[in-house]
Amino acid sequence: MRRTPEVWDAARLLGFANLTVTARNWRSLWDVPASARARARVGPITADVHSLVMRSRAWSTSRRRVLASLMEGGELWRAFAAEVIRYGEPPCPGEPDWNVFLGIQDLRRGKWQPVALAPASPLAPLPRKGEFGRRMSYAGLAALQKKTRNQLERICTQTAAASRTVVRQIGDYQPPGNRLLPVLAPPGKRSASPQFLFVPERREPHPTLRRHLNGLFVRTAGAGLWQRFARCPVCGRFALRLIPQWRACSGPCRAKLWRAVKKEVKEEWKQRVRGRYRELVEARVSADTVQARLRDEFHLTPRRLSKLLG
Repeated sequence: MRRTPEVWDAARLLGFANLTVTARNWRSLWDVPASARARARVGPITADVHSLVMRSRAWSTSRRRVLASLMEGGELWRAFAAEVIRYGEPPCPGEPDWNVFLGIQDLRRGKWQPVALAPASPLAPLPRKGEFGRRMSYAGLAALQKKTRNQLERICTQTAAASRTVVRQIGDYQPPGNRLLPVLAPPGKRSASPQFLFVPERREPHPTLRRHLNGLFVRTAGAGLWQRFARCPVCGRFALRLIPQWRACSGPCRAKLWRAVKKEVKEEWKQRVRGRYRELVEARVSADTVQARLRDEFHLTPRRLSKLLG
């Protein structure tokens, strides 16, 4: 599945819901490294394609180093970053946006169309403001996470009534507006006419944590990802079903699920053998005939049969 900005929004939302928040560690969610606070510049754009290409290449070679530095910080922040990175290598904070290059190329061809700037990195810090812009507290964070989990549980039921309930709860979300960015001529050159890029803004100006989470719900719903939300039957964590054959959230959980299913099937099969044995005994069939029939019907060796019946 292609890692679109909405997929990273889903990873961010599910990562927050899967955190283990306690009164002792809740402040560590905002104990983030300096690299997580970097922001991509959003302002007048210089139509220097060579410079954009070189910056993008430089970021492609240093992304792994930046991702490694993002795994530093507090306990909850490291857990949140690990939840996001498990879906792949996300865009890093401060990384230049390749869509700007595509928009400039369209302007050179005489086309004009909106350019969607990439949203803030999935590994950007979560807003620290609580309800009504107040400072976040442990009680507020725990209550907000509980509400988010309840909403995800309703979505995972994949029923229309549950989804309508969640939509009513997040219906007051107002998306940010749009922005018009001027495109400046490269150094040493003059532009024949003013050029602009129309950018639908995705970053909330002064978000609270609740408004930010509501925005993640809205964008994932618009991308049709709610039907891919699921809860792991083994550990109970929320996850995004990236493949149709999804069974559990991770390799260890899939192994546990397989062992449990295998044990259940084995126990059911054992009960079938014993039930058939009781039927033959009640029908007063001789012991040798009972053994022979059971071996033929269930393809068992004498040793295996004696072990099942013993």
